[in-house]
Amino acid sequence: MTAPATPTGSRRKGSKWHCSSCSSTNGSAAPSPTAASITAPTPLTSRPANSKQPTTTPTKPFNTSWICLPPKASRLFDSSSQQFSGLESNIINGFTAFGTIAVAVSAIWGAWFRFKLAPTKLALVEHTPEGDLTTFTPPGTRVLFYQMKVINQRRWLPAENCRVMLVGVSRRDPSGVFQPLPMSVPSQFTWAPSEVMPPTVTVLREQVVDFGYVAENSNRFIPRVYWMSNNFQGYVGPNEAMRFQVRIEAVNFSSPIYVVEVSWDGQWSDNPATMRHHLPPIRPRLSP
Repeated sequence: MTAPATPTGSRRKGSKWHCSSCSSTNGSAAPSPTAASITAPTPLTSRPANSKQPTTTPTKPFNTSWICLPPKASRLFDSSSQQFSGLESNIINGFTAFGTIAVAVSAIWGAWFRFKLAPTKLALVEHTPEGDLTTFTPPGTRVLFYQMKVINQRRWLPAENCRVMLVGVSRRDPSGVFQPLPMSVPSQFTWAPSEVMPPTVTVLREQVVDFGYVAENSNRFIPRVYWMSNNFQGYVGPNEAMRFQVRIEAVNFSSPIYVVEVSWDGQWSDNPATMRHHLPPIRPRLSP
């Protein structure tokens, strides 16, 4: 028999060859076959009967950990990032500028805004409506003091230069009608204790004010004020009744008028429970 012819280095037309290096995932090109590495394929008809069908292992797809964008998309992404960064910077700068302006406005106009949004609010209430027994020193005369309190209803806003003013008086006539009396100059009630308190105070929470007193063996109730005019007619004698018009004043504040009625039959006692039958409890009320 004649030995089969040895194939030459030229590839047979129409034949296909598989190289094991083509399944590599590194994407490199397979080396070109040489004449020495090419052998004639075994005809399918010459495969032994007991041979098994060759098993082909699927090649894993190419995988990568990063994505390459096209040049135009990359430029668009960079432009969008720069625009967002600029917008973020503008927002931060805007808030900073707003905060600076707010601080300046608060420093200059803070008091005005507070006055408009939450102005000072003071109220006059009873404190010792039945009197408080004490003595004058000297000469040691027993006396009943009647006091009230000014309440700051907005304690976060101090009431500066506060004072309680007597702005009007009226006396009850025989028919029971209260007639106004002339009062040329308003008077100011004293803060308690009057020996140490200045005429005007800053009220943070509350402050006691002396309203008036009646002394033992005296024939009149006397309002406790810093000064009185020569023609002052605001004393309350036996079997008389007077109404006092009172107003609270402070910086940027003036209260409505309070009316305080005092009536006395001329009897005096050092026992407040007994004295209340002779001089009824003194309580302020807002003028209608």
